[in-house]
Amino acid sequence: MRRLAGLLVVASLAADEAAVPEALQSKDVQQRLAAVKTLAEAGGPEAGAFLEKALRDRDWEVVHR
Repeated sequence: MRRLAGLLVVASLAADEAAVPEALQSKDVQQRLAAVKTLAEAGGPEAGAFLEKALRDRDWEVVHR
């Protein structure tokens, strides 16, 4: 069930790129994981800056991804 929820979050973030930086600030780890995945796939200098911030996340899953 968590995997399905994560996939739905990824799909919604991919459709709305402006929501990705906000998702990195979410209390929900699934949203932060989805944001990292979306940024990693998108690439680019802005994505790199946001991914650096994700390296300081409080959950190891986000940092690892």
